[in-house]
This record gives sequence, C-alpha cells and structure tokens, in this order.
Amino acid sequence: MTLTTFTDGSVLYADDLNNNFSINKILSIDTSSSSLDIDTTSGTGPLSATKNKEYTFSATSSNYVKVKIIGTSLVYRYTDNPNTATYISLKIELKETGGSYSTIYDKTIASTSGNLLSSSTGTKVVTTPPEVLCTSTSGMKTNGFVIKVTLTGTVDSSDGGQASFTLSQAIFEGKQ
Repeated sequence: MTLTTFTDGSVLYADDLNNNFSINKILSIDTSSSSLDIDTTSGTGPLSATKNKEYTFSATSSNYVKVKIIGTSLVYRYTDNPNTATYISLKIELKETGGSYSTIYDKTIASTSGNLLSSSTGTKVVTTPPEVLCTSTSGMKTNGFVIKVTLTGTVDSSDGGQASFTLSQAIFEGKQ
C-alpha cells in the first residue's frame, strides 16, 4: 500500500483517505505478565537485576520500525550520599536475521539520584521511554529481523534500596 498524495482541488474519496491512515501496522504487542519484569528486591547493595527478551519478526514492507516499552518503575534508596543512585536502564538492540546486534537505544529511564526516599514505599512511576524509531534495512525487508530488549535495575548503595520494573506493554509497529 502506498501513500496517496492529494493536490489542491482534488476530489477526496474515503477509501483513499482511510488507506493513508492504515499504512502503519502493529507487528506485535507483548503484554506477558513477567516477560520483562525485573526486581533487585529490597536490600543492601550493590544489587542488580537484568532481564532481556528477543522478539523475532518476518520480512517487513515497512520503511521504519517503532518500538515502545510501557511499564511501571519503582525506585528508591536509603542514603543521602549524592554519589549513589538507584536506577533502571533500558537497552534496545536490532539485528537482521542472521546478523549481529547494533544498539539503537541505551538510556536510564528511572532514577533516584539526588532524591532520598526515607521508606521502602518508594515512588512508583509509569515509565514511558521515548518511542524508538529505526529505518528498515534491505536485509530486514527480505530476511526479517530480531529486536532484543534488555531492562536492568541497579542499586549501587550499600545503604540499600530497590529498583524494579513491571511491563505493561511492549509495542512494535511498522511504519511507512
């Protein structure tokens, strides 16, 4: 399906307009209850928990692939030492089927650095990292591709804390 371009004075038909809005398609939605959930458990650090998952896709006609990870983060720490932090990081890697991974996103998505929380109640934050958009290569269009999502929770303080992430949705969308 291709994008229909309209010029001034064109007669607009519903089918042509609707086709322009249906060019994007959902490749996959992961709502598995624990597929990417992490938890350092409450305790003294340094603590770390990591979980990753690979999502495999067949060949795509899309020119772009959008990745969106939505979940709830819980981060807290017990120390007021400004050199310590409790954080959750997200890394997204992409490879053509049979190829090697390249990193397309690698950032901290929730952190307590600079914020002392005095109880294990912590702060729950609905975490929606930026949507990551990457260009489809010719290999992705003919051979398919794999997206690897890695979440890591870290408590780098010996005074204690917790870093956890609960997945709500991982959405993968093809875009023209």
